Amino acid sequence: MTTEVASALTAYLAKNPCAPADIPKVATAIREALGVLPSKATADQVKASITPDHLISFEDGKKYKVLTRHLSGRGLTMDEYREKHGLPADYPVCAPNYSARRSELARANGLGQLRRDAKG
Repeated sequence: MTTEVASALTAYLAKNPCAPADIPKVATAIREALGVLPSKATADQVKASITPDHLISFEDGKKYKVLTRHLSGRGLTMDEYREKHGLPADYPVCAPNYSARRSELARANGLGQLRRDAKG
């Protein structure tokens, strides 16, 4: 966020009541009104954000195994997040190792297998 957007957002929030969930929408509206485009991630940044155990968020720079809850708290869907940061359509929702572990657990519990009749 640029300093002019941050200043405008701070001034707006000081004078207007706003629910925390609506702050990203207000910031986006201010950014658009000022003509400031959000920065897009470079190919190197995208590659560096995907580690075996975590995905690094472009929103706050923190590590997450799954991005959906983090993004929903910021009022974003995964598609909006991808578009906002210029990410490819196949950018993962969860970390590769986490996904593999969940897949192993599902198979161990018999999910995804055809049911067999008890009669034989």
